[in-house]
Amino acid sequence: MGGLLNSARKFFQGMTPAPLARAQTFAVTCSEGHRLTGQRTEGYQALRCPTCGEGLFVLPRSPLPEPVAPSGARGAEGGRRAAVVESPWADDPVPLRDPPPSAGPERPEVDEPPEADAEIEWVDDGPAAPPSPKESPEDLAAAEIAAESRAERASAPRKGEGRKGRAPAPERAEPAPEPRAPAVPLGERLRRNRNPLVFMGVALLVAATVGVRSWRARLQELPHIAERGRVEGLVALDEGRFDQANQLLSEAKRAVQRLGGEFEGASAIVQGADEAAILTGLCPDRLEDLLDEAARADPKEWAKRFDTLYKGRSILVDSRLRSVPDGQGRGRYDLDYRIFRDGEGGVPTSQGRIDLTGFRLFELIKPREGDPVKFGARLASFRFDLDANVWLVGLEPDSGVIMTHEKALESILGPPDDVGGGGEDRP
Repeated sequence: MGGLLNSARKFFQGMTPAPLARAQTFAVTCSEGHRLTGQRTEGYQALRCPTCGEGLFVLPRSPLPEPVAPSGARGAEGGRRAAVVESPWADDPVPLRDPPPSAGPERPEVDEPPEADAEIEWVDDGPAAPPSPKESPEDLAAAEIAAESRAERASAPRKGEGRKGRAPAPERAEPAPEPRAPAVPLGERLRRNRNPLVFMGVALLVAATVGVRSWRARLQELPHIAERGRVEGLVALDEGRFDQANQLLSEAKRAVQRLGGEFEGASAIVQGADEAAILTGLCPDRLEDLLDEAARADPKEWAKRFDTLYKGRSILVDSRLRSVPDGQGRGRYDLDYRIFRDGEGGVPTSQGRIDLTGFRLFELIKPREGDPVKFGARLASFRFDLDANVWLVGLEPDSGVIMTHEKALESILGPPDDVGGGGEDRP
């Protein structure tokens, strides 16, 4: 009855699918401490560390099944392991027989594990000679890594040695390029996109036509703009309407420059535009007030305040030249005008003068010593000179304009008799 049950059990076990082999992983560490993990294969693996390049050996996947709990028990006599061989064709038990006695001395019986039914085969990519009994898989992996290193050094070209005559190194197989679509001829592409190209060409032609017509119309209007500035702009300047004069005369100046200066009254338009720009940008305070404020303020704070409120604003100066450079260029331009704080008598505690260094107006008109000058310019700096113990008022080099419209100046300063003489700043 027991044999029948065993046969039935083996029959049903044979019908069930074999359990899937579970993946076996490995984790090895090189001598530098870099850890490499992966899955074991049927053959051993000779790898290199991706960080330091050191050779590593990985054992193959174990062909043995997963271990299970032992089901047999030791016999009562002598502790021998009884191996029961069951046959699927016979239900009767097989009698046990002792092995024949050997001729040599008797050895103590020791329980030994059963040997494997099959030998482990080491699978490699290429053919290899069968390992000798004394060589271990670790030695084989080390030898394979050393052979690869020698091959790489032998294939690398030496210093100063050409590549002529050297067999080319085997190249890695690259994926085949994707098939390209045949090139379409230019004529065919133009035929396919004919309608968009025609539309684009018409749009460009229309835009160019409109641009040319606008340019011609603007060019034809330039004489009218210049004439309006000469008539209306100069009149507005003399009447003290400086904002309107600046707008009309600045447009007229640009029109005259585009016409190349070939316009009647072009010089008067340019001069009037420059004077209108000076008068519309006058500094709200006198230089005497700026000197008083600078003398009482902190030097750093004063520099910031001047750049914020006063730099770039214009001033009017009516004075005489105290000194001019000589014929060889020695000396400098200097005015009689000096700046003092209001209410100081005797020896003033602070004084200032206009620094004409780099001021190009006088270099163009070349005035002589003692000549009266009436000009406008824009402020560039207001600083204290420790060596001369004086405040220096710097001007923008190209901002100088000789003021010729007396009526415009009278609208600001009043008649000349009310000024009280020359030599004063008149913002």
